[in-house]
Amino acid sequence: PNGIQVVDVTRPESPVLYDSSGFAAYPRAVALAGDLVYVSSWPSFLRIIDVSDPADPIMLSAIDLQSEPAAVVVSRNRAYVAANTYLHILDVSDPHRPVILGSYLAGTAKDVAVVGDLVYLANRDVGVEILDVSDPSQPTVIGRIESVYGPGHIAVNGDLVFASAIGSYRGLYIIDVSNPTDPTLQCRYGTEDILDVAASGDRVYMVTSPGGLQVLNVLNPAAPTLDNSYPISMERNGAVTVANDLVFVAAASEGLQILR
Repeated sequence: PNGIQVVDVTRPESPVLYDSSGFAAYPRAVALAGDLVYVSSWPSFLRIIDVSDPADPIMLSAIDLQSEPAAVVVSRNRAYVAANTYLHILDVSDPHRPVILGSYLAGTAKDVAVVGDLVYLANRDVGVEILDVSDPSQPTVIGRIESVYGPGHIAVNGDLVFASAIGSYRGLYIIDVSNPTDPTLQCRYGTEDILDVAASGDRVYMVTSPGGLQVLNVLNPAAPTLDNSYPISMERNGAVTVANDLVFVAAASEGLQILR
């Protein structure tokens, strides 16, 4: 079914699927904050859904962004939506009435990560960009690293950014952003198609096509090493996230995989 599905993972070895299939159709990306789910969905919407009763999700609002969204992150009552042509910043303090505070004309924004007042943007046209959003009405680029060609997915952990790229430049790029105005490339790892990437502690988790999940040790970011790999049948779509010492992998053909 096409849409958002809610899964109870209280017992990760026996996840329970709630009957919410088809709700918020054509999702592109999902972010969770408390009992609210933020869904960027085709063709151009950000939808906010109350899942306090997971068996009966309630749509609170939908705002038309006038551009196709690819990714969404929520931080401190703001939603950041990478929507291809634009990065949109929204005030979602009232989930019934989201308001666009500002936008950045990006080119081809594919993924976004947020730490405080800094936004890390995977911009397929120009590389990885770092924006100051302390004034959300005027997001300002303060740093850029163009040697990451065509980034599609991005994660941040501490002073490191992890970005995947596509085509002949595919692989994982590790970037030192301790000085956000002068980011520096530490290394490029691998040559596989990376469908998504997540970071936690000194580990990076990436789902690759067709290989599955790879876990990298990045204690030395200039020379990462492979810790583990888990074969999962990945096609053109896949996602990974890490929470509460669990790794969640969404695979188009194999559904939700939960690893400890």
